[in-house]
Amino acid sequence: MRSRFLADRFTAVCVLALIALTSVASLEAKTPAAGEWAFTVETDLRSVPADMASNFPIIEYKKCVSADEVQTPRAFGLQASPAMWNRCVTENWKMENGMLGYTFQCDGGATLSGEVNGKVTEKTVSLRLVSRPRPIVRDVETIVQTISAKRLGSCPIEPARN
Repeated sequence: MRSRFLADRFTAVCVLALIALTSVASLEAKTPAAGEWAFTVETDLRSVPADMASNFPIIEYKKCVSADEVQTPRAFGLQASPAMWNRCVTENWKMENGMLGYTFQCDGGATLSGEVNGKVTEKTVSLRLVSRPRPIVRDVETIVQTISAKRLGSCPIEPARN
């Protein structure tokens, strides 16, 4: 009888351990992985006057994201551009359970502010960026953009420089 009790208890512990491991694996899959990523930034042209649309082309680029950067705005968002690193401050950064969100302001809020929200997985990122440019130009109070990214694989190895 005692051995049956121990066997049942052992089985319960194994099941709980399996559930815990599955949960951890599930969380890991909801965090973007380091590597080379292909980004696309597209503006919802309904948020700008038709004659300003040419100022907002679709932007595509590739970037290697380090393991340290994965947990920062420098990887997936407004501060992906080095030109913005010193100008923009990110607040309320939160990435958990496959969701990413933060607010930002550039130049103390004098030129740009807004929020970013979206979904992340190990291999994809899909974000909605709502920015408020200052000063307001031609009644454009908000600009809505999508940032999507797909992990391509490991970062290419650059040849050694002599």
